[in-house]
Amino acid sequence: MLYLACVALTVLAFYFWLQQKYAKELICDIIESVESGQNRILERPKLLNPDIPLNKCQRVLYDNILKISRLQNERKQRTHAFNEILGEMFDGAFILDANHLITFANSSSSKNFAREGKVEGRRVEAVIDSFEVLELLDQLSQGEKPGHVEFAFRKNGTLK
Repeated sequence: MLYLACVALTVLAFYFWLQQKYAKELICDIIESVESGQNRILERPKLLNPDIPLNKCQRVLYDNILKISRLQNERKQRTHAFNEILGEMFDGAFILDANHLITFANSSSSKNFAREGKVEGRRVEAVIDSFEVLELLDQLSQGEKPGHVEFAFRKNGTLK
């Protein structure tokens, strides 16, 4: 009798171990599917608990992939429109983040300020040596409304 109980407990422990293994593999598949942006077909292993709602997981994965794809397309369209508007302005235009890093520079500002390659990713203070610009950045960081600022800079020995 004791032998039979030990065998039954061993079989039961093995069954639970297999369920945990399959559940872990399923969760890893879901995570990998989300990270890769691909909709993977989730298969139910025979020994996996039938209460796990794989159909719902599959639907949520698919919905999220559609949302991510739609947002990426929307971002591309907005970036393209933004570059068309500011990209060809005669005046130079920079867009800075909160740390004064240049995230966008139109072609006019790149021509005037790019000494060694691109200006994007550099701090504006390193690109433009101007007290007026530093004052403007200080006003912005203190929450003040800045006015119009003009400044002079040298390029190839010429004051612009």
